[in-house]
Amino acid sequence: MNEDVIVVKVKEKLKTILTFENKLILIVSFIMGLITHFYFYTNECISPDALEAGFINMAGDWEMQLGRWGIQVIDFLKGGLVNSFLTTVFSILVLSIATIFLVKLLKIKNPIIITLLSALIVTTPQVAETLMFVYCADSYHFAMLLSVLAVYFIYKENKFKNY
Repeated sequence: MNEDVIVVKVKEKLKTILTFENKLILIVSFIMGLITHFYFYTNECISPDALEAGFINMAGDWEMQLGRWGIQVIDFLKGGLVNSFLTTVFSILVLSIATIFLVKLLKIKNPIIITLLSALIVTTPQVAETLMFVYCADSYHFAMLLSVLAVYFIYKENKFKNY
């Protein structure tokens, strides 16, 4: 009986999270992102810096000296694995979540605008260029998500009403 209550609560929570807008963002972002970056992850297109990283790369002192401590955290979580396809999929997922919060922040309701924004965010040349640095692209896209979340939560709390 207790398990049924938990399942019902989880389903209700998923219904509130997976609104039409959020599903639209996830679907458009994944389809557009996988199509746009297909050449990169199928042909292992990488930058010269990524050649040295290899298939296993753990960020070290150099990244810490540059202030890029987040790369070490992400590398630890993924076990140092460097894979173009996994990095691309993770990056698209993270950018999709960032887009969800961006749409909420900007209060966009029009499905056409949401579709265009979702496609725009995952297909920009900057995303493609960042994905060439396979060993750290996921960390940089995660940083973008954290940036969007920071602004979202600041405005959600109405700390900057007058600005």
